[in-house]
Amino acid sequence: MASAQWRVPDNLAKTACFRKPSVLSKGYWSSLSWKEILEHPGTLLQFQLGVVFFLHFLLYTLLKPLNLPSVVIQTSAGIILGACLGKNSALQQLILPDESDDVITVLVTIAYLLFIFSIAVKTDVGMIRKSGITAWAIGILSAVISVSFTWSASEPLDAHMLTPYGLSVPLDAFSLLQAITQFAVIVTFLIDLKILNSELGRLSSSAALINYCIGIMGQYVMACARMFNSFSKLYTLKSIFLSGCLLLLIVFLGRPTMKWIIKRTPEGEPVRETYSNTILAVAFVLAVLSDALGLEYRFGPFVLGLVVPAGPPLGSTLSKRLDTLTSRMFMPLLMTYAGYRAGLNLQFDVKICFAMCCIVFLNFLGKFAAIVLPARLYKMPYKDAFVVCLILCAKGNIEIALTVFSSRKPLMGGAYFTVSIILYLIIAVIIPRFVRRLYDPSRRYASYQRRNVLCTPKDAELRILTCIHRKDDALATIGLLETSNPTKISPISLYVLHLVELVGRATPLLMDHQQHEKVSSSYGSNVRHIIDFFNYYKDQHKESLNVQVFTAVSFHKFMHDDICSLAFDKITPLIVLPFHRKWNVKGQVILDDPTLRSINCQVLKKAPCSIGVLVDRCNSNGPSCVLSSKPLHHVAVLFLGGEDDREAVALGKRMARSPKVQLTIVRLIPMDGGSEDDWERMLNAEALKIAKFETSTSGNVIYKEEMVREGSDTVSIVRSMESKFELIIVGCCHRPSAITAGLAEWSEFPELGPVGDLLASSDIESTVSVLAVQQQKLKNN
Repeated sequence: MASAQWRVPDNLAKTACFRKPSVLSKGYWSSLSWKEILEHPGTLLQFQLGVVFFLHFLLYTLLKPLNLPSVVIQTSAGIILGACLGKNSALQQLILPDESDDVITVLVTIAYLLFIFSIAVKTDVGMIRKSGITAWAIGILSAVISVSFTWSASEPLDAHMLTPYGLSVPLDAFSLLQAITQFAVIVTFLIDLKILNSELGRLSSSAALINYCIGIMGQYVMACARMFNSFSKLYTLKSIFLSGCLLLLIVFLGRPTMKWIIKRTPEGEPVRETYSNTILAVAFVLAVLSDALGLEYRFGPFVLGLVVPAGPPLGSTLSKRLDTLTSRMFMPLLMTYAGYRAGLNLQFDVKICFAMCCIVFLNFLGKFAAIVLPARLYKMPYKDAFVVCLILCAKGNIEIALTVFSSRKPLMGGAYFTVSIILYLIIAVIIPRFVRRLYDPSRRYASYQRRNVLCTPKDAELRILTCIHRKDDALATIGLLETSNPTKISPISLYVLHLVELVGRATPLLMDHQQHEKVSSSYGSNVRHIIDFFNYYKDQHKESLNVQVFTAVSFHKFMHDDICSLAFDKITPLIVLPFHRKWNVKGQVILDDPTLRSINCQVLKKAPCSIGVLVDRCNSNGPSCVLSSKPLHHVAVLFLGGEDDREAVALGKRMARSPKVQLTIVRLIPMDGGSEDDWERMLNAEALKIAKFETSTSGNVIYKEEMVREGSDTVSIVRSMESKFELIIVGCCHRPSAITAGLAEWSEFPELGPVGDLLASSDIESTVSVLAVQQQKLKNN
C-alpha cells in the first residue's frame, strides 16, 4: 500500500516556516559571520548607535579648534555617513538596512517628542508679561514683517524660477519656517555664545519667545483653514471643538494637579519619581490623542509642558531627568539621522538653491526692518540692532528636525530636503561668528571713569554691591557693613544681589524687590528670608543706610554678568563677593564650591569697579562679630604697596571713623629698597600720609612699619597677626619683590594674591577673616 502523501497548505507552510529572529544575538562564537549577528534587531541597533557616537567623537576631536556648534558636528557626521554608505550598497545593507529604518524613525520621533516636552517645561510663558515694550515691538514686528516679506516672494519665485522648469518645491512652508523664530534654538544659541544674561541676550530671548508664541497661534489658525479647504465643514468644526476640549482639559486639570504635586513635595527636595514618571506617561498619551484629532502629535505634550510650573521642584526635576537622555543621546541621533538622509541621496539643483537663498535673505531683511523702528524709538545703537537681527535669524536643531519629519510628505524630499539641511548648517556656522565679532558684553563694563573707594569723597554716599549665595553670606555682609561706618553725614547704599541657580527654566530672571515683584514659590522661602533679613536691618538704620534687594536666577556660568551689570547700572565703587570656602566654629572646612570660585574669578576679570573677596572664617567670630556686645573690634590693613593696597587703606580709613573699630596699618618694607618707581612711591606715600597723621591725633588708628628681608619674614609677620585681629584687609596684586618672594609658588588661591592666599589657607587655625581687595581696572584705550 502506497504511503499517503500529505500536502501542507501554502498559507500554513509559510506560517510554519517563518522563523522570528531573537532581539539580541548570542555572540560572535555562536554565529558564522558578522552579517548573521547584525540580523538581530537589538544587536543591530546597538551597533548603529555605536557607529553614530564614534563618528561624533571623531568629528568633535578633529573640529574642536574650529569651535563649531554641536548641531553642525552631529549633522555633518550623518552627512559623511550617508555619503559613504550611499556609494556602497553592500555596506549600507549591513549597517543601515532598509528594514531598520522604521526602528530608527520611531526612536527619532520619541526623541523629538521628549525634546519638545522638555523645552516646554523650561519655558515660562509668564515671562511674556514681564517683557519690556522693546521686546514686544521686536517680537511682534519680526513675526509679521518676516512672514509678509517671505510669503510675498515665495509665489513669484515659484512661478518664474521653478514651475517653468518642472520643479515643485514648497517655498511657502520653507518661508514660514524661516519667519518663525524657535525660542529653544535662540536660548541654546545665546548659551553657547555666553551672552544669555547680557543686555542684548535678555532682549533677544524675550523677543524670540513673543515671536514664537505668535507663530504657534498663526500655525494653528492656518491648520484650521487648510482643514476647511480639504475636508467637510462638519469634520473641521468637530476637530476644532475636540482639540479645544483637549486644550482646556490640559490647562484646567493639569495645572491644579501640578500644584498639588508641588505642595506634597518637601521644600528643597526633588519631586517623587512616581509623579514625574506619571507626567511623562501622560505626555505620550496626549501625543496619541493629538494625532487622533488631526493635530500634530507634539501639540498635546507641548501644551502639557507649558502648564508645568517653571523652576523647582517640579520643572527642575523633569528637566534633570530629561536633559541627559534627550541632549546626550536622542537629539544627537536625530541630527545624525537628518544628515544621513541628506547625504545618502545628495540631490542639488541651482534654481531651487537660489530660490531658497532668496527666502533666507528676505527673512533677514524682514527681521532687520522690524528691529530698526524700535531701535530708532528707544535709542538702540544700530550695531546692537543688527546683532539682535542676527540672533533672531539663527537656526538649529528644531528647524532640522521639522524638515526631517516633513520630508516624508510629497514635494518635501529630494533636492528641497538636501538644500534645506545644508542652508541650516551654513546659517548655524556663520551667525555665531558674526555675533562674536560684533558684540562683546564685557566692553560695557570697561569703564573710563574711576569707580573705587579711594576716589570716593569721605563724606559722600558709599555704594556697595554685595552678593549672597547662602544665608551665612548675609550675616558676614552685615558685619562688614557695620565696620564700614554708615552715618547720617556719610550714608551707605547697599545693593544686595541674591544669586540663585537656574534650574528647570530656559531664561534667566532678575527680580527687583523694590518694585514689589512677586517672589515665585518655586524658589522656596530662602529668597523671602534674605529680603526680610535685610529689610529688618534697614529699619534699624533708616537715616544712615539704604538697602535694595535683588534676586538673580541664572546659570552659574553667567552669574558674573548679572553681578557686573548691576554694579555698572548702580554706579557702585565696590563689589563684595563671598569666598567659595566656608568653615565651621571649629575651623573645619564645611563647603568648598569650585563653581563659586569660578564666578569670583570672572568678576575679578570684568568688574567695572573695585572688588573685595570676603573670606569669613566663622560667622560668630568673623567680621559679623561686630553685631555682638564687644566694645571694640580690631581691624588690620597689610600694606605692601600698589594700587590694590592703596584701595585697602582707603577702605580701612573709612572703617576707622567708627569709634567701635581699632584700625592697625602695618606696612612691610623690603630691606633691599624694592623696585618701585618714583610715581608708585609717591602714590604710596600719599595714601599713607593721612594714616600717619591720624595715628598722632586719633586714638583708634595705629601705624606700624616692619622691615622684611624675604618671603619667610612676611609669613612670620602674618602668622603673628592672626590671633590679634578679627578682620585683615589686604590687596590682591603686588609687584614681585623680596616681600612676596616664594609665596606664589605655594599659592592655592592666586586670585586673592600671595598674602590673601596665605591668610585663607587651610593651615590657619584662628578665626580671623580676610577681605582681599582689587582696585578697579581702568580701560586704557
